[in-house]
Amino acid sequence: MGFLSRILRTRKTNQPDSRVSGVGASAIPEVESPASAHGAAEAMEAELRKTERRLATLLDQLPYVILYETGGGREYISRNIESLLGYTAEELTQDRTKFPELIHPDDSEQVDRQIRAWNEAGRPLGFIQQFRARKRNGEYIWLEDRITSVNHPDGKRGMIGVMVDVTTQHAAQERYQAIVEAADVAGLGLCILVAREQMGTILYINQAAVDICGRTREELTGQTVTQYVPRDLLPPIEELWQQFLRGELLRGSFESEVLHKDGHAVPVSIGLCPTMLDGEPVVITFLTNITERKSTEAELVAARIEAEEISRLKSNILSNFSHELRTPLHSILGFSSMLAEELQQDDLREYSQSIQRSGQRLLSTVTSIIEISAIETTPTQRILYPTLLHETLEEALVEFRPAIAERGLDFILDLHAQDVIVLIEKERFRKALEKIINNAIKFTHSGLVHIALTEERKVRVPGGPMEDRALIRIRDTGIGMSQEFTEKAFEKFKQESSGFSREYEGTGLGLPLARNYIKLLNGEISIQSELGVGTEVTISLPIVGRVDAED
Repeated sequence: MGFLSRILRTRKTNQPDSRVSGVGASAIPEVESPASAHGAAEAMEAELRKTERRLATLLDQLPYVILYETGGGREYISRNIESLLGYTAEELTQDRTKFPELIHPDDSEQVDRQIRAWNEAGRPLGFIQQFRARKRNGEYIWLEDRITSVNHPDGKRGMIGVMVDVTTQHAAQERYQAIVEAADVAGLGLCILVAREQMGTILYINQAAVDICGRTREELTGQTVTQYVPRDLLPPIEELWQQFLRGELLRGSFESEVLHKDGHAVPVSIGLCPTMLDGEPVVITFLTNITERKSTEAELVAARIEAEEISRLKSNILSNFSHELRTPLHSILGFSSMLAEELQQDDLREYSQSIQRSGQRLLSTVTSIIEISAIETTPTQRILYPTLLHETLEEALVEFRPAIAERGLDFILDLHAQDVIVLIEKERFRKALEKIINNAIKFTHSGLVHIALTEERKVRVPGGPMEDRALIRIRDTGIGMSQEFTEKAFEKFKQESSGFSREYEGTGLGLPLARNYIKLLNGEISIQSELGVGTEVTISLPIVGRVDAED
């Protein structure tokens, strides 16, 4: 234990000689015999060894390892080095090259360079170094060695090292650094705030956050965060900081602004995460530059306002268009009807009737255009009433019987589900039937129009629950449609035959209007058709109740 002995001996020799008595020039030292002096020396040596053992025991109980060297190698290592690396203190002190060989090759050069620079500078004060060391079992751990220079009793400049295992802390630092680097790569600003004199002081800030502020890391570190927030946005942030000081701040996020160095405000999304760092409460703040998003939102708002204005203008135009066209058309139809009754000549009567038919056709076209435009541009109010579907269907179909009979077609009505109740608005329901049945009559030269009411139990509606549905199937034996056109049948102004040579009149708005009306009634509509065979349109409505058969 040369190291401990020298410490103790140095302490003893530096003490005043207790054998000197008296004051001033008359003080005469006590003269000892050689035998008594030898006995005193042995007693002091025994006391020294006893104290040395106590000191060694104390050092071995510390949670860290003590090293001592004079420049020629480590003279002393506390015995708890064995629990750290698996090597005994004797193994590492007897072979002075042993410990340097345990340092990881990637860290060895850095350790040597740091010690060499310290030696060349005359070993001033001390320094801290971290490196990996290999245990006896081959596993590497991270060690932190705090080096302090000391004066050796023989005049040499020595050093004492205090070495601890920092593997866990180093792993945590690596994970933390990985998070910081990942945040930088993702452009996510990261700022750690700590309470300094009750203010939020920037303890650490990454490069992404620095870029948002337009300043350097040196300019920001140690500054209060509030000086980089517009004054009118300070109150909510100051309140959040007070919540943090009271221990009430929860994780959350909000939007604010950060003042850029050039003076403009940068909109940011701020996420807050209160936690502990090195035993001190801090707030980890995540900053995301949302300038682009805010710009997009502003553009969307402007576009919405513009669209609403266009819609309003369109509604006004449609209203004027409806009035300006329908008023003269009604006059034309009225006077042409009067002429047809008053005129006696057959050819003139035929002319007036042709005017009336053309006027009816034009009125129907204008009405369809106005209706579909109004549905698409004006918010539609719906007032739906519970209705016994088969009765409503029978009432609506009465007006179509004459037209079907005029065409010489058979009309079959099968109303099986007579107890189902649905929610509908009768006028829109009637208009939807009108568009579908008029198409069936127009495109069927012979055969029949078949309307059936059935139901389907436990149908899964897309995005909704299982429910019972009422089904209205309108089938004709007309010309039908190709499969290609069937997929486009509900698109506006679509007709399978088009141009001046087309055989059938129409604007291609019948089925699109029917679909819009049925959707307003919370229903669905579909179509199946085969060219030369006929077409079947199916309306599906949710059943909301049933009536008893006795009612």
